[in-house]
Amino acid sequence: MRTVVILRSLLLSAVCLVVLEWPALYNGQPIFFFDTTAYIRGADAGVQAAFHHRSPWSLSGDNSIEQKGTGITGEQPNASSVEPGSVSSIKDKTVLTGRSPFYGALLYLGEVSGGFWLSIGLQSLSMLISLILLLRAARLPIWPELIYMVAVLAVGTSAPFFVSFLMPDFFAAIAILGSAVLVGAGERLERVDFVGWFVLLAMAAMFHDSHVLIIGVMLSLGLARNLFRSSWANWRGAAVLLLALFVAVLSQVAFGAVVKRVVGAAPVRPPFLMARVIEDGPGYRYLKDTCPGSGFRVCDFIGRLPLPADQFLWATGTDPGVFAQAPPETRRELSAEQYRFVLAVIKRDPWGEIGVVLRDAGEQLSMLRLVEFQYDDYEKSVFSLK
Repeated sequence: MRTVVILRSLLLSAVCLVVLEWPALYNGQPIFFFDTTAYIRGADAGVQAAFHHRSPWSLSGDNSIEQKGTGITGEQPNASSVEPGSVSSIKDKTVLTGRSPFYGALLYLGEVSGGFWLSIGLQSLSMLISLILLLRAARLPIWPELIYMVAVLAVGTSAPFFVSFLMPDFFAAIAILGSAVLVGAGERLERVDFVGWFVLLAMAAMFHDSHVLIIGVMLSLGLARNLFRSSWANWRGAAVLLLALFVAVLSQVAFGAVVKRVVGAAPVRPPFLMARVIEDGPGYRYLKDTCPGSGFRVCDFIGRLPLPADQFLWATGTDPGVFAQAPPETRRELSAEQYRFVLAVIKRDPWGEIGVVLRDAGEQLSMLRLVEFQYDDYEKSVFSLK
């Protein structure tokens, strides 16, 4: 009888996994996004560095990890094989961070196993496990409630689309759900639940920097709640969140150390926050009022501003832009000063920045459509699959 129950549970779980992937099945393959290749190539570079193995995703020429002068043995390519320059360049020692090589490893695993189906299968499995842990925390039976939850998610939400995307955005939902469960019900969870949530949250935090912020904010709210109620019964849940954040920080340090050893320089973080506050307005007004006296390197580009954040970061060719068009050393300087710049903007105009943050949050909460595939020709020129 027990064997029958186990087999039935495994069969129903397999059906739930497939249901959560229905957009990919309908599409005939997992769904690629503009940044998918950047994640795969990040992992591919690590495989090249460790095992000298190239794949169809491997860059060639000056941006290849296997070339003379990088500490990796390999043949120098002919001039005819050299690809055009990239913002993330091994030759220029400006390898970008921000596209997690750890999520790239998940995609690379799917690539080598054929068709990326394993990648979204693991994403679907992560969602299923998080739902099971949620039911356990609520003290509800797994069956048939899990079937009902999967059916509602599959039909009434965008969850299956995010499961089918070869992007880490899906794990933001797991970061929110797991943090809420650990903070709100951490005192009644069992050891297996803590282990399950830790694995899921550590993965989420390693896969995207924004998930670190989500977990950090949720933890802060939970600690504030504990102080208000003078109760620390959920301290184990808070400890799991802290441990997941620690793993994420440690993974970033390890990645930086590997890049510095292989390439000869630390990775460069694109100035996302700088670009955002300039597009929103307070950052641009600050530059207009203080440049060149403020001493920021971004003052050199005041004549091109204001620009949308994506254009500020990634515009190439004849389109006006800043980061991607700057020399390697300038890109590094822009990256290094972005936090100091944002703090200066907030100090000068705190209410203006709070206002645009609330406006942007409202737009995000009210956006019920997928706009990423509606770019006009100009925006297509800004983004590239490279």
